[in-house]
Amino acid sequence: MNLIVLKNQILKIAALISCMAIMVSCSKSKDNGPQSPDSSYPKEVTIEYKITSPDLTKANVIYSNETGGNSNVSDAVLPFTKTFKRTVKYAEAASIGITSYNGGNIKAEIFVDGKSVKTESYSGNQVVTGSLVYPFM
Repeated sequence: MNLIVLKNQILKIAALISCMAIMVSCSKSKDNGPQSPDSSYPKEVTIEYKITSPDLTKANVIYSNETGGNSNVSDAVLPFTKTFKRTVKYAEAASIGITSYNGGNIKAEIFVDGKSVKTESYSGNQVVTGSLVYPFM
């Protein structure tokens, strides 16, 4: 009987030591390994939207503005440019939407800190519409 009790106590002690070893090995590493992708956010950037067209003179524009909200410009004269500074968080986006009720071609472009990060061209016979989104990641 004493042998069974002794074996049970040895098993309990071994299990306790194993659990402690696992907990210690899983503790947070103190090295300066790879940083998480969002470690550089929030950050201030300069956002610029450009809309151009070889054959259209105006379009309706909606864009994410300096506060992260949306701004609308009805019958914006093309070429259209809007530049501002904004503090962005990880996974927020700069976006622009364009609609023209005349057929033609439109090019939309988003610049961040002077660098072109997203460009698209849209065309239509009677209506031209498009949207462009650049996520900060």
